[in-house]
Amino acid sequence: LEPAAWQTVNERRDRGELWEFFEPSPRVPASAAVSALAESLGVGRASDPLTSIRRIVSAVHQAIAYVPASTTVDTPLDVVIETRRGVCQDFAHVALVLPRSLGLPCRYVSGYCAPVAGQPASQNLTSHAWIEVWLPGLEWVALDPTHDVVAGERHISVAVGDDYDAAAPTPGVFLGG
Repeated sequence: LEPAAWQTVNERRDRGELWEFFEPSPRVPASAAVSALAESLGVGRASDPLTSIRRIVSAVHQAIAYVPASTTVDTPLDVVIETRRGVCQDFAHVALVLPRSLGLPCRYVSGYCAPVAGQPASQNLTSHAWIEVWLPGLEWVALDPTHDVVAGERHISVAVGDDYDAAAPTPGVFLGG
């Protein structure tokens, strides 16, 4: 994006648009640990918002280890940052707090990853979480920090919100007729 895109983002914030996605939330609070993480990863404002968010998503992917059952939905963000391990909702929460601290509106997305071609759905349909960032001219762009990819056809969005609490996934999945 052009560097002027930052001005467009700032103007939206100044008008109160998308306000809930600019601000910290209960599961994504601003803290000293967040500031220290941003500094250690070197993820400040880049020349444009798209470059900033891509750097953040890649840095989160590299900094946090995916360790199944290492956290629960109630594990505080600061603990995830300190231990540098978690699951997809932790990756999403870390990837939300950093761009918000730079003034980028981001939201949490819960949903599912569809099966890989050639594999039965019952063996590969998994709940998942990722983020969306609002960017001038592009609107909501979905990024998956767990896999360091732009979310695509396999990402099935169920709910969006400011964090997990506002977009908790469906408590069950039904497969069959």
